[in-house]
Amino acid sequence: MTALAVSGGIRGTGVVMITKSAIALPVLVVAALLVLHRFGGDLGRLLDAAAVGSGTGEAFLRPGGYTGDGWVGAVNRVGQIFGMTMATLAMPAVLMRAIATKSPRGARTVGRWMLGELVLLYGALAVVGVGAAALAGGVLREAGPSAQVFTPLLLGRALDDGGLLVAALACVLFLTALAAVVDVTLAAGITLGRDVLAASGDRPAGRLDGTASRWSAALTGLAAAAVAVVCADWNLVVVSTLWLALCGAALAPVLLYALYWPGFTARGALWCLWGATAVCVAALAVSPYVSGAPGAIMPGHDFRLWDVTIPGVVTVPAGFLLGWLGSVTDRRRRTGGAGRPSGVTCSRAVRR
Repeated sequence: MTALAVSGGIRGTGVVMITKSAIALPVLVVAALLVLHRFGGDLGRLLDAAAVGSGTGEAFLRPGGYTGDGWVGAVNRVGQIFGMTMATLAMPAVLMRAIATKSPRGARTVGRWMLGELVLLYGALAVVGVGAAALAGGVLREAGPSAQVFTPLLLGRALDDGGLLVAALACVLFLTALAAVVDVTLAAGITLGRDVLAASGDRPAGRLDGTASRWSAALTGLAAAAVAVVCADWNLVVVSTLWLALCGAALAPVLLYALYWPGFTARGALWCLWGATAVCVAALAVSPYVSGAPGAIMPGHDFRLWDVTIPGVVTVPAGFLLGWLGSVTDRRRRTGGAGRPSGVTCSRAVRR
């Protein structure tokens, strides 16, 4: 994945993203249709079988099974909706494609196609997920949380003994991981290379040294691989929750402020990025994801302070507040000397 980010650049990652979409969407739609066919197109039968296969009975069909009950469940549900929306907006993979259009009309066209594809994709994923609970729920329960990533493969095996669907779904999983990691690695490499060059003063801030960015992407990928080895036994839900929380609380406010608030400054951007990151890490550190639960990172310890596991309702407003506070308290802003984040205009910063 790191080698592809370094050698392929933005064009190579674009090809991977297009290939992934062209393969993943049809395969998932076919899998969803096969699930519906297995139950004769009867959604009632499918849901009943999923309730039995999940091992939770009627609770599977009621809200709160994943987010919890009471005030904790309400906070988790609001945080999930709020945080997921903001996180999707600010994901590097989405931004790198959305800002590549050259005209407003092109951006609207891209948005319409993206919306239609996402609606179809999420609908197929919902059917595939329920079908996995119905047809492979027992195997998933025995395997534990670590088997969640292989859910599509287990469903494919239950639907197709010949293995063709399993191979197609395995291809989808690999391409999805490849595209996501390559995009993030490349975005991190470009940002690191640009910031290092701008800070050194060797080149103008508006120019990008491709070689430096490729080396930065390589170093970023190697560091990520080292972290992945350390976190290999962690619950993937914890890692993905932290990732989404960071995107929604640290990146989305900076993007929106830079687009729509003329008074946004570099200090506000730094306060938002670093402060929101600290808030996200702290919120999850005192949650059941880290301690006090069987699936926690440290199940033998218990230093949790609250039971909220999706802290978007706290972290996202904290990111906006820190960005605003850092900007309004910037002395250079009051004297007229403060510039946009990274010393460039807002639109140029977003395009970069």
